[in-house]
Amino acid sequence: DAGLITYDGKNFTRIPLPAEITERKIWAIEEDPQGNLWFGTYGNGLLIHNGEGFEVFSSADFTSDHIRVLKYSKQFDCMLAGTQNGFHAIFQDKVFGFIPDSIEHERFLVMGFIETHDGIVFHTFHSGAFHFNPNTLEVKTLPADSPLNVASSSASFISSKGDTVIGLYKNGLRIVNDEGVNDFHDLGQVFDIK
Repeated sequence: DAGLITYDGKNFTRIPLPAEITERKIWAIEEDPQGNLWFGTYGNGLLIHNGEGFEVFSSADFTSDHIRVLKYSKQFDCMLAGTQNGFHAIFQDKVFGFIPDSIEHERFLVMGFIETHDGIVFHTFHSGAFHFNPNTLEVKTLPADSPLNVASSSASFISSKGDTVIGLYKNGLRIVNDEGVNDFHDLGQVFDIK
């Protein structure tokens, strides 16, 4: 809630944010191939720092100022943004946004991303998992029997060993790998996996 702070091994330094940024909650940070740092704020949308200064990202197709998670997709050359109210893929020449026609619990919280050979799987807090095809800009609900689809997820990640790890609502993790699917309960709520 205190904005952006750096640490050099001895001291903490607060970095001034643009004057129009009134909310100081930074919930997500990601770097793109050009070395720009993207900051997802909770209340003021996306900020991009190019090494010299900040730019406030804006697009009519970007539907929320409450960013929960960011991930750069090398495979599909786009920045992925999960918000309080939707999924977004930011390409060099366009922004794609998705919110389903009907939303449970009045929000569509996108909590994590997994890159697959043919697209992006994104997990939501109350609405299951979806598959986004960056080539066709189509979004489809994952089948209910897919091991990657859980009713409510808090995070998702692919480990260096190739294990897919998905946060299970408020009580554990699902691990999907060559050995099968294993759910681990009573671990508490996991909000970030890296």
